[in-house]
Amino acid sequence: MSDERKEKEVPERSLGEMLIFFTSVSIFFMVIFAWIGLIMSIIYTPDSSIRLVFILSAVGSSFFIIAGQFLTHANHSKPMFPLYLLSSMGLALFFYMFVISAIGTIYILILLLFGSYFHDIPVAPIIRISIPAIITIIFIHGLINARYLRRRHVEVPVLGRGKKPVRIALISDIHLGLLVGSTRLNAVLDTLKKEGPDIIVSAGDLLDTNPRFLDRFEPFIKDLVSIAPTYGVIGNHEFYNGMADSIDWMHRLGMTVLDDRSVKDRRTGIIMVGVSDPSAFRNREEYRSKIHELIETSRESGTKVMINHQPMFFHEAAEKGVSLQLSGHTHAGQLWPFGYTTKAMFKEGDRGLHRFRDSFMYVCTGTGTWGPPMRIGTSSEMIIIDMIEK
Repeated sequence: MSDERKEKEVPERSLGEMLIFFTSVSIFFMVIFAWIGLIMSIIYTPDSSIRLVFILSAVGSSFFIIAGQFLTHANHSKPMFPLYLLSSMGLALFFYMFVISAIGTIYILILLLFGSYFHDIPVAPIIRISIPAIITIIFIHGLINARYLRRRHVEVPVLGRGKKPVRIALISDIHLGLLVGSTRLNAVLDTLKKEGPDIIVSAGDLLDTNPRFLDRFEPFIKDLVSIAPTYGVIGNHEFYNGMADSIDWMHRLGMTVLDDRSVKDRRTGIIMVGVSDPSAFRNREEYRSKIHELIETSRESGTKVMINHQPMFFHEAAEKGVSLQLSGHTHAGQLWPFGYTTKAMFKEGDRGLHRFRDSFMYVCTGTGTWGPPMRIGTSSEMIIIDMIEK
C-alpha cells in the first residue's frame, strides 16, 4: 500500500451496524413471507381458508434464505456452495412470489367485494397449476439468459481535435465468489484480448465476499491487469465485506484502486478520477462534496473520466468538467420488474449511454449477477467505449 493510501482512514461497517442491518432484513423478509404464506393458503386450500402451516412454512423458508446468506458470507468456502446456491435461488423465489402474492391479494380482495371466495371461481384449478409452472419457466429462462455475456460497442465524442482515439473496456459488478465460474471469467479475458483496450475500468462490486476466500480468482485479476492498465473503485459490496481488505487485495494484484483520488494514465494522458461508493460516507451530502472536491482538485489538465460505482451526480460532474462517467451498481434491476425501481431511483440513467451537454455517462448493467445467477428482462454485459474527437 502506498504512503498516500496508508495515511487515509478507511471506513468500515461496525459489528453493531451489521447486526442492525441483519435484524432489519430478517424481520422484513419474515413479515413478507408470512403474508405470502397467507395468500398461498387461500389459493391452495379447498375452502380458501387460512392455515397456519402455510404461514409457518413460508416463514421457515425465509429463515433458511437469510441464514444461508449470512453463513455463506461468514464462510464463503467451496463446501458452502450448495447452501449459497439454494439460498440465492431462494431470493429469486422470494422476488417472484412477492409479485404473484401482490397480484393474488388484489384479486382476492376484488372477489370478496363481490361476495365470492377464491375456491368458488371456475379458474381456480388453472391458477393453482399456473403458479408453479410460471415460476419454473422464469427460473429456467433466467438461468440460461444469465450465462450469456453481451459485448457492446459505443463511441463517445469527448476528445479534442487531433487527439488519438482511446479505447476503454468497462466491466462492473462481477461479484467474484462461489457462483462465478471459469466460463464467465474466460469470456471476459478473451473479449479484452480481442478488443485491445488502452484502459480497463472496473466500476465497483468486483468482489462479493472478503478477499480471504478469493485465492482462486487471483490468476484472473493478474491476467486482467496484464492486458491494459486497470482502474477500479470501491462498490457497496467491497464496503460490506471489508473495504480495507478489498483495496489491499486489488492493489496487490496490480489494479489501481481509485479510492477517492485521481491519477493520470501514462499511456493515454486521460485523467482517471475515482470516488468510493456512497456507503463509505456518512451521508449523501458528504459523498456529493467528495465528488466535487475530486474534480476541482485534480491538478492535471486533460480529458477527465470519472469512475463512480453508482450512477449519481452525473450532471454536476459534467458541469465541473468530467467528459465521461462510468458506473454500474443497478444491474438494470436484474430481475423483471425491478428495472422499474432502478429507473425511478436513478433519474440520470440506470443503464446504457446517457448524454448531458458535451459529457456522457455509461451505466453498465453488470458483467455478472448478484444473488440468484439469473437475469429476466436484462443481460450481463461488458462495454467497449471508443473515445473519439468531438
